[in-house]
Amino acid sequence: MDNDGSDQKNLTESYGNWYPKISPDGTQIVFQKYGNYYHDNIYIMDVDGANLTQLTDNTRDDTWPKFTQDGSYIVYISTILYPDTIADHFDIYRMDLDGSNKINLTDDISKVVGPVPSPDGHKILFRHRDKNDIYIMDINGSNKINLTNSAGKDGGANFSPEMNKIVFISEIEGNNEVFIMDIDGSNRKRLTHREAVETSVLFQPLIFK
Repeated sequence: MDNDGSDQKNLTESYGNWYPKISPDGTQIVFQKYGNYYHDNIYIMDVDGANLTQLTDNTRDDTWPKFTQDGSYIVYISTILYPDTIADHFDIYRMDLDGSNKINLTDDISKVVGPVPSPDGHKILFRHRDKNDIYIMDINGSNKINLTNSAGKDGGANFSPEMNKIVFISEIEGNNEVFIMDIDGSNRKRLTHREAVETSVLFQPLIFK
């Protein structure tokens, strides 16, 4: 639809379409869709709904797709059942826009969620589910660094447009508060002191709720 709510169009006309993201150039939409094997897979289509294409075809769920900001890749979460365990592992994958060249970026760490590509397309922020810490890695999965390494629960991280700062949510004395730090994890600073529970935070300008 348009910014004023007019000209609304149904692009999918089917059940189970989730988490749409528009490409940086505004020409395509990536989303997850309930389908084969009773699990969600990743699909892409033009912004008018044409050229619907299935990009993943797994017997596990593929979820939360996002374009990198330079438009080169799609990153997403895939649930993997490893042979040595009965528990699901969550890994971050990267693939080309046509679904080719799928790469597991976190097979050495696993149990990760919330991938956030950087504005320049070279880095990815994510949260480790067990440690509840915020990590950063290169777009190819190398150079993983734990940025917070704290006793509390950290998450909801986002880059500043200039890529020199990261904002995130951290649990302090049972309450979620907004923090900011340098991109290397240094100079951590608390920004909010409220009884309300903060759940997300973004730059441009700094907005939280």
